Amino acid sequence: MGLDVGIEIEVLKQGAPGPFLIAFKETRLAIGQGVAQKIMVSLGITRSG
Repeated sequence: MGLDVGIEIEVLKQGAPGPFLIAFKETRLAIGQGVAQKIMVSLGITRSG
């Protein structure tokens, strides 16, 4: 389990107030705003349906 370069994540709950809830692979993870600010992302193609 871990966030690696190139992994696709989905934000399930934005962290204001409280933690962010993200999903990747088959994992859900709650992270604080300090950690969330350190994650660099780029926009990908979203799946429809």
